[in-house]
Amino acid sequence: MQEAKECVKRKFDEDKGFENCKLIKLSYDEGKSNKETKSFMTTGGGVGTDIKAENVIVLISEFKTDPSLSTKTSNFIPNTTYEWNWILVRDEPSEQWKIKDWGM
Repeated sequence: MQEAKECVKRKFDEDKGFENCKLIKLSYDEGKSNKETKSFMTTGGGVGTDIKAENVIVLISEFKTDPSLSTKTSNFIPNTTYEWNWILVRDEPSEQWKIKDWGM
């Protein structure tokens, strides 16, 4: 679980799309993760792939945008808190997690 969280934190820190955003919380909720994993496997990015449900995890993030954020250079609204899901997959339990999708 910690490896999956670190993967999301790296993406958040390195992706220019999250400039002027502060990650407040990153958590795992088994019920929500199982629900989102089922959706991913049946109607999302897991359809038609070799991905196994046991190699999928969904984390929930809460982040806030800076009040000075410009809507001309960002898809986010200034001074707003967002809750997003992060879908991570791995090939096998011994492999590293990779972000497959993220968003609301």
